[in-house]
Amino acid sequence: MNQIANREDFNTNIKILADMSNSTKYKNNDYLLFFSLGERDESLIITITEGFNYLWAKELDFDDFEKIRKDLGFQGTYANFFTLFREAILMTNGSFKIEIHPSNSDLDLTVYYKITKSATLTGVINIGSPMHYEQDKSMFRQFIRKTLIDLQNSKRKEAANLEREVFELKEKLKAAEDKITVLSKNMPNVPQSLPQADEPAQDQKKKKSHGDLINPNLKRRKAVGAKIGGG
Repeated sequence: MNQIANREDFNTNIKILADMSNSTKYKNNDYLLFFSLGERDESLIITITEGFNYLWAKELDFDDFEKIRKDLGFQGTYANFFTLFREAILMTNGSFKIEIHPSNSDLDLTVYYKITKSATLTGVINIGSPMHYEQDKSMFRQFIRKTLIDLQNSKRKEAANLEREVFELKEKLKAAEDKITVLSKNMPNVPQSLPQADEPAQDQKKKKSHGDLINPNLKRRKAVGAKIGGG
């Protein structure tokens, strides 16, 4: 395994997966997926729910992700690995699906990591059995409420980050436009139209040819011959 992909690399880059969310369909039901950091920002909590009766939650730490990486045969750093994970969950460069086992309601999250156009890594994360609403209604409501609040906060952060990025892009664009304006003012004036090449005069009269048609340089001679008639 790459020596750079160690615990320090893990703790530094796990923030890549913070406040990530998406939704998917399973047997005609919509399921929400939400990813948040653990209490010490050294783990990832995956929460999945259909919002009514079931909620799955699992916390993954460094050792858990080491096993996932080993099963995948992934040799890169955690920065690269978490970037692939994020792109797969957001479905920008990869995809995911969920499957619920009917026997025990265990949920598997299958993630497809796109490496190249023709190479895809497939990883399966077992989230485990769910919390059921009927088991503990009060606790279930608290988990749902916390998930929704965390999701709302993450959307606010996302909107704030997007607003900041748009502002920075506008500032860069304005600076570029100002620079172009200054450069334009300092450029020499360019004539509106380029001078055209001299055209041959059209009013020159063609010289009449007084010479022979066959040899125009030969001067026409007076006719030589006998004079008919006396005198």
